[in-house]
Amino acid sequence: MSEEDKRLILFLVDDDETSLFILRKYIDRKKVFEIHSFDSGETCINHLALKPDIVILDYFLTQSGSKMNGNDVVTSIRYSGLDPRIVMLSGQDDGKLVLELINLGVKDYIIKGENAFSELDDILNDFILEKTEKK
Repeated sequence: MSEEDKRLILFLVDDDETSLFILRKYIDRKKVFEIHSFDSGETCINHLALKPDIVILDYFLTQSGSKMNGNDVVTSIRYSGLDPRIVMLSGQDDGKLVLELINLGVKDYIIKGENAFSELDDILNDFILEKTEKK
């Protein structure tokens, strides 16, 4: 992707400041994303006018005082009419929850753990390739 091309808008949503920092550093090395970090679902939703291409979202967002969880955020994004790719990055290993989120339009579900960054890298590389092939 050349510098002339529009950078892809990526939202990171996690109530853990350290996780946001690490994810931002990790993703920023790809140099194709304009990254916006949010520590609550409400803050994310309040910035949807930026029209994210992809949203990487934690499921539980309670540390920041958010009353929204990942399910609520996904529902609000879909209700807004936007259709970004949504990647849930969570510690929740619950098949019923995963199915519910997939039915809401979550494309990918990554369980936080030793393979999470590798899985995220694969998803982001595929996403970049998909977006650059459409141009």
